[in-house]
Amino acid sequence: MDGEHEVEVPRRAVPEAVRANREARRLTDPISEKIGGWQSETVRLCTALQRAGEGGRQDPRLVEAARTLLDQIEEQGRQFDQAVSTTDDWLATHSRIIDTRRSLQVIIDRLRSYLI
Repeated sequence: MDGEHEVEVPRRAVPEAVRANREARRLTDPISEKIGGWQSETVRLCTALQRAGEGGRQDPRLVEAARTLLDQIEEQGRQFDQAVSTTDDWLATHSRIIDTRRSLQVIIDRLRSYLI
């Protein structure tokens, strides 16, 4: 077929829900990839801190590791919130965004509870 007779087929519009899901995933995927590791490390650190506390001792290395992890997660949360704030307002209420924020907050709250 030569170029003169080719007919351009119009593309179908991407449904709004699909577009919203793609945009939400673009923002959440980088953090979602890290959440499992953060959860595992949080459980490990909090268990070790609890056991140390029950034994009447405190390991400064564990406390420092928990604080470092907490700082890292809080910073990622701030960056995530900043990225969300630069998008359309409707995206902030997308379930993926809400679930990611909730997951981050659960980890942050758990770490804080062992550091206070």
